[in-house]
Amino acid sequence: MNVSLMGQTKTDTVSILGICVIENGMKYVGTPYQAGTLDVNKVEKLICRNDVFDCVTFVEYVLAISIYQLQTTTSKKLEEILTEIRYEQGRIVGYGSRIHYFTRWIDQQVKTGRFVDITNDLGGIEYKKNLYFMSENSARYPKLKDPKALKKVVATEKKANSVTRFYIPKSDVIYIEDKLQSGDIVGITTDIKGLDIVHTGFVFKKNGKAFLLHASEKEKKVCISDLTLASYLAKNPKQSGIIVLRPK
Repeated sequence: MNVSLMGQTKTDTVSILGICVIENGMKYVGTPYQAGTLDVNKVEKLICRNDVFDCVTFVEYVLAISIYQLQTTTSKKLEEILTEIRYEQGRIVGYGSRIHYFTRWIDQQVKTGRFVDITNDLGGIEYKKNLYFMSENSARYPKLKDPKALKKVVATEKKANSVTRFYIPKSDVIYIEDKLQSGDIVGITTDIKGLDIVHTGFVFKKNGKAFLLHASEKEKKVCISDLTLASYLAKNPKQSGIIVLRPK
């Protein structure tokens, strides 16, 4: 059976969470892009905004509000869910406890049981990256002047480097497009040394083609990409492929 959602055709294999993600994400199309909104406080605390987004805060907020709306057996506050998504083990213990590397962020979401990394199942190949970008470039991050925060980031990098991961090279994305679903979370990988992911957003399927629903720095707002996901990647030389996380 098919259902119509936001002007696109959906099959009943798309999870309820995936459908809710797209419904909520579409509400924020046109919302301004703004970077650095999580770094305004001297002491790390949860920031929950829906008036401006960067690519990560857009994904995090949409997931949090969707999970919040679908609760049946629990009654967690939106802020509590957002904390679980954004911070290591769902606990705020300084700047270093915020998940800064997106592959670690993926690990966190998988641990909640709400999502599954389907990259390998889609035919992904091993993604061999040694993460060190933040620790090696700590001068770019004022809050890493705190030795405790820097130590935590270094520990996070070591943990991330111990995990075997997979990605789909961008030249192969067109061949797995039909297996992607609206609401899938895409982490866009990079060939920048020491870094794992440079952008993120949601898959938006239209007429069988996969597009990207994301907070775009270039467009300075939340939007759906004009190009298909495969074409979008092809036009960005520093982007090497994708990792795909699916809502259960």
